[in-house]
Amino acid sequence: MKRVNATYIALLFVVGQVLPLLSTPAIAQHPEQCSGCANCEMQTAPRAKKSGQVQQATIVIEERQFNPADIVVEPNVPVELTFNRNGFWECSDQVFIPDLRVRKSLETGQKVTVKFTPTKLGVIPFTCGTGRLKGKILVETPDANTLTRDLSCTGGLQ
Repeated sequence: MKRVNATYIALLFVVGQVLPLLSTPAIAQHPEQCSGCANCEMQTAPRAKKSGQVQQATIVIEERQFNPADIVVEPNVPVELTFNRNGFWECSDQVFIPDLRVRKSLETGQKVTVKFTPTKLGVIPFTCGTGRLKGKILVETPDANTLTRDLSCTGGLQ
C-alpha cells in the first residue's frame, strides 16, 4: 500500500510540474521589458533611421523573404521605405501595401522607394505581389519597446 501511495504521489508531482508548461505559452511567461534574447528567441524590429525630418529604411527581398520583415516608424514623420529586390523569385516582382494603396513593380537589382507619412499608431502590413512574403510597418511612439516576432517566423514563405 505504501508503494502505491508513493507512486501515486510521484505521478501527481510530475503531472503538476509538466501540465502548466504544456498549457501556458512560453511568450506569456516572458518579461515585457525584454528587447530580445536567446532564451525566448524574440527580437525587436529595427527602427527606421532619421535623416533630417525624414525616416528612412531599406528592406531587401532575398532568399524568399523580406529582410527585415518588420520595421518600426514614428507617426506624423515622413517615411521613405526603399525595397531592393535581390533575386529572381517570381513572387518578389511586386511589393503591395494595401493600407497605403501602393503596388510597385520590382525588377531584380532595382530599388523602389515608397514615400508616406503615417498618421496613427498601429500595423501596416505589406506583401509581395502574390501575398506569400509578408512584413509589417509598425507605427509606434519613439519610446515603445515592441517584441514583434519569433525568430522561427522570418517573414518568409508561409
